[in-house]
Amino acid sequence: MRYIYYAHAMAIYGTPREESEIADIRRVFPGMRILNPNGAVDQSLDGQAAMRQCLEFVRGAFLVVFSQVRIGWVGRGVYREIVEAQDHYIPIYLVNDGTFYDTFSLSKPDAGPNWRYYANIFNQGRNKSISEQIQAGLLNPVTRLVMDLANALKGGPH
Repeated sequence: MRYIYYAHAMAIYGTPREESEIADIRRVFPGMRILNPNGAVDQSLDGQAAMRQCLEFVRGAFLVVFSQVRIGWVGRGVYREIVEAQDHYIPIYLVNDGTFYDTFSLSKPDAGPNWRYYANIFNQGRNKSISEQIQAGLLNPVTRLVMDLANALKGGPH
């Protein structure tokens, strides 16, 4: 079964924020399996090997949901996961305080030593939450398909 990959900074692992974002993903995509790298990645691996395993998980995902380490910023690992998903045409959503967005852009990464604040995220002008898109009838076809699949798995409306 395919899954949703939850890309987030290691600084968020094991925190109430991680629990809250996972609950948000379950609320918006009920019935879908969530692959959380916190606990799924082999802890005996070094950093580069762990990142390779995360990128492998991304390639197997139905969609990717990511969060920011701080408003407007993602770290190097999440940046690489987003780029990997883009390279494989996997839908990507930003979760921010319980709201999901599918339109954003990333700045070119900062090549400096700060891997935690590595790339900026910019919202694009037409950026609407999934809830706003549903209300306005603007939901993109991939999101509609995912929502229908999630509803079918929980036995809800189609």
